[in-house]
This record gives sequence, C-alpha cells and structure tokens, in this order.
Amino acid sequence: MLKKFIGLATVALMLFSLAACKPPKKENPMGNSIAFEEVAFGGNFVGLNETEKFSVIIRSQQELMDFFDNRNVNWQAAPIWENHDGEFFENEVLVLVFFWTSGSNIERAIDNVYVDGETLTLQLIWRYYSDAVTDDELFSFYILSVSKTEVIDVNEIKTDIEHKTMYK
Repeated sequence: MLKKFIGLATVALMLFSLAACKPPKKENPMGNSIAFEEVAFGGNFVGLNETEKFSVIIRSQQELMDFFDNRNVNWQAAPIWENHDGEFFENEVLVLVFFWTSGSNIERAIDNVYVDGETLTLQLIWRYYSDAVTDDELFSFYILSVSKTEVIDVNEIKTDIEHKTMYK
C-alpha cells in the first residue's frame, strides 16, 4: 500500500511539475528563422502623414539612395547609404519596415525573423508596462541587415505583433 501511495505521489508530483513549467517558445508557424542584425537609422522623417508606411527590401546602394531621395529626412548622423556601400550589398540586403503606432509607453523588440517562400515576417513583441491608454502616435521603424541568400525569392514583408502587458 505504501509503495502505491509513493508511486501515485511521484506521478502526481511529476504531472504538477510539467504543468507548472514555462511553456516552450512559440514554434514558428511561418517558415525558417534567419539571422539578422538591426541597423541604426540616424535620422528622422519630416512631414509624414498618418497613413504612410513602407516595407521594402533594398538590394543595392543605389536603391537605398533612391528610396531616401524621395523622402524628407533630417539626418543626425551620416546618411544611411554612406555606411552601406556596394561592398556591403555584395552579401547583404537591408530590410526597411516603417509604420505608425500608438502609445509611447511600450518597449518594442524584434523576437525573430522568418522566411516562408516569398514572404519575410518580422515577429515583434511589444511590452506594455501599465494598462494606461495613451493616444499619442509615433513612427516605428525597423532596419535589418540580412544575408542576401536568405531573401532571394522574397517579395513580401509582413509584421506579426505580439502584445504583452507587464506589471512592475
């Protein structure tokens, strides 16, 4: 009887331990994860309207200069194309994603980047540190450097945003 009790208690303890474990990181439903490096922008857009957004893969220095040639940017540092010349684009591309968001009390981070066929997806995590609602808007942007071979067939960029409320 004691052996049955110990056996049942052990099984119950194991089941409780498994149930209490942190769930594993969400599996990627989109495709294969790729390596990326965030790139500093060094400027601010001027005069954007609230509907403007961009998602583009830049494959050459000329494409980069053309992209920013059509936009009003106040550069606080050297323009981005000065740090990404033809040699950079031999093996890398830049992925630019810019869009309007609301709420300034949010910590924004890239969790992962995935490629599935012709689609590249940025999986973002936005952490809210209070449940206060803010009505301000800001222009969010992500510039990533990724291997040119990882995005050969990519012609679409998506964002997947996971919202988490964190309490201090």
